[in-house]
Amino acid sequence: MKMAGLEEDQLVQRISVTANDVFEGKIGTIVSDAKEIVLANSDDLRLTIQEFLDGVFGATDTRNLESADLEVCHEMQELTQQMAAKDAEQLRDEILKMVSSQELNIFKAQQSVACLLARIEGVQVKLEQSIRSHRSELAAKLNELRPFSDERARSSKEFEVRLDRAVNGYCDARCTEFYRRFTTSYYRTVARELESTREMVNKFKTKLEKIQVDFESFEEVDEVETTDEFNMNQIFSENINRDLDQQILKTELQVYQSLIRDWGDYVSVFNDASLMRSQLPQQIRSSAQQVLTNAYKKVSLDDVVQKENIGPEQLVKWTKDRIREARPKVDDCGGTCRLMVGMPALSGESMLPKILESKFKLKNCAVNGTQGNFVLCFEGEDVPLANVAFRLLESQPDAPELVRRINTRNDIDWSTLDELL
Repeated sequence: MKMAGLEEDQLVQRISVTANDVFEGKIGTIVSDAKEIVLANSDDLRLTIQEFLDGVFGATDTRNLESADLEVCHEMQELTQQMAAKDAEQLRDEILKMVSSQELNIFKAQQSVACLLARIEGVQVKLEQSIRSHRSELAAKLNELRPFSDERARSSKEFEVRLDRAVNGYCDARCTEFYRRFTTSYYRTVARELESTREMVNKFKTKLEKIQVDFESFEEVDEVETTDEFNMNQIFSENINRDLDQQILKTELQVYQSLIRDWGDYVSVFNDASLMRSQLPQQIRSSAQQVLTNAYKKVSLDDVVQKENIGPEQLVKWTKDRIREARPKVDDCGGTCRLMVGMPALSGESMLPKILESKFKLKNCAVNGTQGNFVLCFEGEDVPLANVAFRLLESQPDAPELVRRINTRNDIDWSTLDELL
């Protein structure tokens, strides 16, 4: 508020400068004119000076500024509205920068508008109270002129000094009331414009919420129960989640650079229905996937093991369980078998391939490039199909009958189980 020049004392000063321009710099002469009128009139000075200043500033109880008959009030109202509209536009631009920037801080924009409106409302209430109190003071200052209607008072040596003080005091009070009257009008205009800005920001938020609803919902994967009391893939994910805010900021930056910037800013995109429905959701999803992929590539398996204090025996036991889960059921049907170990990109010369070879006699090929998980993949070669068929019969004796049923499809050149045996 203070930086924008919207505090009450700042604004009253700005309004007074505007009023001085409207009166063409003659506000100072109004007091002299009032004093001359008072001296030339022997009737009730209060009524005389009040009528004179009502003709200059308008009546103090005027509620509707635009209905005031005085041309000066119409001009002040117009200039005040222009000032308020210009200031409100600057505030609106600053708020929309929060929405248009690459960070897309709608929450901050909403908070800023709400804070400004609350402050303005508070100032308005305070200002209305000041105006009511000031009008009571006006009545008191007007009564101070009452003694000067007495002829005996005019003959006093101190008459002119006291008259100057009283007239000056009342004129100054009327000027202050005039300034505050249009200050109130200013705040009403700014508040109205800010309400419009708040509505705009809320609409942007609603549009984003609709995009959020349109995103596919993914079921959470149940945690794998392990006897070693840790889940490596879950630990990988938790390492990424610790830096989730940074991943979100990177996603916002990528969306801004790849889509928003070409269209000007977020406000332009929000106002384009086709962009909101198709391109923006698609770009958000694509950017998020890319950011997470890059984040997972930076995970090091050995660093995770060290950070989580996973001991050697615990790691060997966990590896044994993963081998048991990954080994195919036909592993002992003959042929040869190769093992590929997939790890995050920065795992480098990890200890895990060495454990597989030294502890389990499994030669392997390590590939650093998975998206943040640990993968064991057994690949069979030259495995006799007959042995696989026997294994199938052992585990499922009714397999030949099932094969015969499948074999009824005459559009496929089937090999029978007997031929394999």
